[in-house]
Amino acid sequence: MKLGTLDWGIGGLGVHQRLLALGVADDALYLSDAGFTPYGKLEEDALAARVAGCLERLSAADCTHVVVGCNAASTVLSHPRVRHAAATLQDVLGVISPTLDAVLAAPPAEVLVLGGARTVASSLYARPLEAAGVRVRQRVAQPLSALIEAGVLEGPALDACLDAICGPVSDARVVILACTHYPAVADAIARRFPHLERCVDPSVETTRVAHARWGMAHAPTRATTAWTTGDPAASGRTALAAFGVEARFERVP
Repeated sequence: MKLGTLDWGIGGLGVHQRLLALGVADDALYLSDAGFTPYGKLEEDALAARVAGCLERLSAADCTHVVVGCNAASTVLSHPRVRHAAATLQDVLGVISPTLDAVLAAPPAEVLVLGGARTVASSLYARPLEAAGVRVRQRVAQPLSALIEAGVLEGPALDACLDAICGPVSDARVVILACTHYPAVADAIARRFPHLERCVDPSVETTRVAHARWGMAHAPTRATTAWTTGDPAASGRTALAAFGVEARFERVP
């Protein structure tokens, strides 16, 4: 199989590299759409059209299995336009369902969802959790992914952003990092929650589900092709700084 991973930026590299290390794929392609409007800021139909186009591009590049390594993009996987594009692939897996399954396996009394505007507005985390009797609080953390994408992983700007986002909900004990960029600054986030018991990383949960569904193709490998619609040099620098991934990004339209 050939693995394709889609994200707006470099956040999806977390799940992408975990799957490569497990030997899930014979070949792999990472697609960062950083040259486009941040997915968390798009309306549903516009986002669905963009995600569908990216899935078609991955299919045309011979990918057979795709991880949508972006929470915002995962909110539109049931959209007809996206489902039509996904039909050209053997399997498409988003990050929301695996994360929900992990949390609902042992539901806490309360959960805080930190995510982009699109993810929070969709309530795709909140509704199933509330249906299971979990009290849900949500905070839009949209500026955080932009900082991480720009390589701001520490310092006054990051601290100010995290303080503003986390301060009003600092009593949270269980936090879902509902953006795959956020694990790059997980330690800084955790420091804002003195009573934190669990920090849920969708990349980890999605890796578990993908590995169970797709098995192992051959020996582990870290080799991958990386495309970006944004700045290749900037993407490469941030990938290394945020996730320790050495990736040579190629610019694509």
